[in-house]
Amino acid sequence: MARAITFALAFGLFEVGLAAPTISSRADILPLTEQEITARLVRGTTEVLALGCDLSLRQGTGTVIGSDKVLTNQHVVGSYRRLDLSAADAPLLAPASVSTSGRADLAAMSVSGLPSTALPIAPFDPLPKEQVWLAGYPQGATSAESDGLVLYRANVIDYVDGKPMGQAGRVMRLDVSARPGMSGGPVLDQAGRLAGIVFGVQSPTGDSVVLPISVVEAALAAPLNAASLC
Repeated sequence: MARAITFALAFGLFEVGLAAPTISSRADILPLTEQEITARLVRGTTEVLALGCDLSLRQGTGTVIGSDKVLTNQHVVGSYRRLDLSAADAPLLAPASVSTSGRADLAAMSVSGLPSTALPIAPFDPLPKEQVWLAGYPQGATSAESDGLVLYRANVIDYVDGKPMGQAGRVMRLDVSARPGMSGGPVLDQAGRLAGIVFGVQSPTGDSVVLPISVVEAALAAPLNAASLC
């Protein structure tokens, strides 16, 4: 305000008006509490169980983005004999269709009847050093861990080229290690919006690697392929 007043005094011969500085939309958010984040994740995630062609069992996490749409990783789905989703003590549900991306380690499943609530989508990728929340259903989780769902607070380290990891776009790195079974799990920003999908852990650092929401949306906008059944 002092700058505006100085400007007006120095150039008093001109009738000018100075607009107040615009606050970035990144700062215009209401952070949620950990309890609110946890409640949102409980309603917005599922456990994914895939029976492979060799009868091996793959366990992952699903992220709910619509009334009947769930995302996970392509490597969780793979080629499968059977695929089931489970959420909030509901019966196992098989998706009506499963599609995979050729651009990212991403699979989209269409399933009806999940007692879940879609997670809101973040309008932009979080910046380095921003705090985020990572969740999933790790293998061997105990009942003390929200009935299998675990939640980690993390910070964005940076973004790196995803090509060495088989991803077409950039990849977000977080300063915590996701556990096996958390692949496909959501990363939420401080406002509780979906900012990315976990797909692995980088070696030897142990940092979680995440498909940022910009990459996820680009992959879903491109043509998808039907997943491979045995």
